[in-house]
Amino acid sequence: MIRQHTWLSEVICKNINDLYNCGEFIDGKESGTHNRQVKRNRELAGDVVDRAATLFMDAFNQDPWLTSFHMRHCTAPMFNEYDAELDDNGEYKLHCDNSIMNGLRSDIVLLTALNDHTEYEGGDLTIKVGNIDVQLRLNAGQTVVFDPNLWHTVSPVTKGRRRMCVIWAETLIQDSWAREMFYDYLDISARCLNSIDENKWYEQGNQTDPATYIGSLRQKILRQYATPLNIPTK
Repeated sequence: MIRQHTWLSEVICKNINDLYNCGEFIDGKESGTHNRQVKRNRELAGDVVDRAATLFMDAFNQDPWLTSFHMRHCTAPMFNEYDAELDDNGEYKLHCDNSIMNGLRSDIVLLTALNDHTEYEGGDLTIKVGNIDVQLRLNAGQTVVFDPNLWHTVSPVTKGRRRMCVIWAETLIQDSWAREMFYDYLDISARCLNSIDENKWYEQGNQTDPATYIGSLRQKILRQYATPLNIPTK
């Protein structure tokens, strides 16, 4: 599964970049391998992280496309940077993510570009799908969502700075096959609803409107495969 979406506004990207410019950083080993031959990047730290997270998550939680992934829980946003000078041509060699991130099962990972790929050289995100390499360069405000089991890499940043926000999420649907089918259903249903001629729909004897009818399939899938949120018992 690889999906892309542009949602974060230019204004919020700029505000978060301003926090990068005045913030402190820690070595990227805090969230991954300590091997500098595999991973060389930095993570935003200090007081500005909470401010950046608030800006990011306020917009994140209001975006319909992102909420359609039915995330049960997600990690706090991690703001990283690959700096050509300070990180010695920062890169992250081929890897797949840990199954547990900050105490959560990592069903999906969401990478959001905070600055545009034209602002740096190198820094390509490559995701391996079977024997195919999918290479991506993201625009500011664009997110790519994919399965953390897929091997992926960030090529060396040879000029400038590459800034990304990373979130791992545990979804309501644990089964990976069912989760992918559910996301396919969401894509297909949106296209169908935008294409249906309602006059012809009702001429065929349908008594329920298209959105309600197609939406019922969503509920059936969730009822079968979703793990409900914890409900306090009396």
